[in-house]
Amino acid sequence: MHKKDIVQVVTEALDGKMTRQQVQLVFEKTLETIATALQMGERVTITGLGTFEARERKERMGTNPNTGEKINIAAHYTASFSTSTVLRRALNNGHDQKEESPLVAIIQQVLAAKGTEETETTEVVE
Repeated sequence: MHKKDIVQVVTEALDGKMTRQQVQLVFEKTLETIATALQMGERVTITGLGTFEARERKERMGTNPNTGEKINIAAHYTASFSTSTVLRRALNNGHDQKEESPLVAIIQQVLAAKGTEETETTEVVE
């Protein structure tokens, strides 16, 4: 799924309580808030989903895949995500309950309209 698909699913799940533009704005501001907090060195924990964290990667030697030449990779920060225990358990144990979620039908409809084969592989966990 892509950002626009998530916005569409949430819009349909809210059943007219918010427009697609309002949902998109909220979603974009949420992502912007997470990114800004990470830039400030803050951890961002979303209960039931997981934790985003900026981690420093040390300087290291690498290899240019095109030339085989050894190159120095400078130290830099990268974002990492650790899933919550709740999400891990749901992913590993919750496959049988997926049909109970009202979001499953909406997600399948959005993906089918998009014309992808992701419908068969996308699973939702509440």
